[in-house]
Amino acid sequence: MKKAANHKLEKNFAQTNGMVSLNLFWDYKKYSNAKRIQRAAMFFPQIGRDKKSVIELYQNIDTLNIPSGNKRLIKLYHELIKKGELP
Repeated sequence: MKKAANHKLEKNFAQTNGMVSLNLFWDYKKYSNAKRIQRAAMFFPQIGRDKKSVIELYQNIDTLNIPSGNKRLIKLYHELIKKGELP
């Protein structure tokens, strides 16, 4: 079972050009969505750089308890996505 999970993780990692999606980082059965977003924001941009995750982080930016540098990075990534400069 572990081999299959690792293979799936490696395959998904390769498909995202090295960007780790929030969906791969959390076990939804254990953590609420708010905690998942908070944790991803703390480690941004190491995780959560995909388009869907950045939009979700940006929408919740006022409720996140993270350093101002992380908030600025999330805003920057969101602006670049809106301009079409990031996939």
